[in-house]
Amino acid sequence: MKRHFFKTGITLSLLCGLAASPAVSHSEARNGSASRPTSSRQVALNEEAHREYIDGEMALKNRNFAIAEDYFRGTLAIRPDGAAYFSLALALSAQGKQLEAIQTYEKLFHPDGHVSFGGSYFSRAHLEYALLLDQMGNWPEAVGNYQSGVSTLGSGNGPKPNVEFAPNIPQPMALAAAIHIALGIDADAQLNNLGEYDHVRAFNEYAQALKLNPDWAVANYYYGYGLRQSGRRAEAQVAFQKAAQLDNGEIKAAAEKALIGQ
Repeated sequence: MKRHFFKTGITLSLLCGLAASPAVSHSEARNGSASRPTSSRQVALNEEAHREYIDGEMALKNRNFAIAEDYFRGTLAIRPDGAAYFSLALALSAQGKQLEAIQTYEKLFHPDGHVSFGGSYFSRAHLEYALLLDQMGNWPEAVGNYQSGVSTLGSGNGPKPNVEFAPNIPQPMALAAAIHIALGIDADAQLNNLGEYDHVRAFNEYAQALKLNPDWAVANYYYGYGLRQSGRRAEAQVAFQKAAQLDNGEIKAAAEKALIGQ
């Protein structure tokens, strides 16, 4: 596949998971050889892996999913990396390669000892995986990954959509709406893989949740929040009012507080 390189001013220290440090095996860590001086070849390989990853992220941001896939596979050919596995799964899913995406997520969440993953992208990875599993009809695992993703979300700008779903009673549209809300909260609260907040993605997630579940107070509240963040205050007021009408608890209180602050 022909690659199109993207220029970027991002420094090598931007992503701690892909900093220019050597890949260390478990055996090296055990016998202490990890402290040995890093060879110039290893440094060069790590820098190449980092460049491949950053170029892949730029391609993913520009919706060049096939090119992004190529770059992430290039990163992983040099060394296993959790962030690259996650971004590869996103690129595959965006191309309709759901089975390959699921296999990639499985490598990420069921590692063989060579992949390390965690930190700020942990919630989103579980939520994206849950959404994919929900679409593929794997209800029990979708619910499990949704709960894992929500449990590690930040507080965001309102109540978390910590909805309980029975593992034996599928509610695919309700679950998808809850996942989209959680993904929106994550996009608002966390820097993405390029060190940026993605408020546009957050708003799109809230809008998708509302489309799936228009009479859900949580969806109306967060849609209102996204509208207000976009400067569309009159529309936001309508959404907050509807959220308050649909709930008598935490969401009602949050919506009424938002209306006062309009």
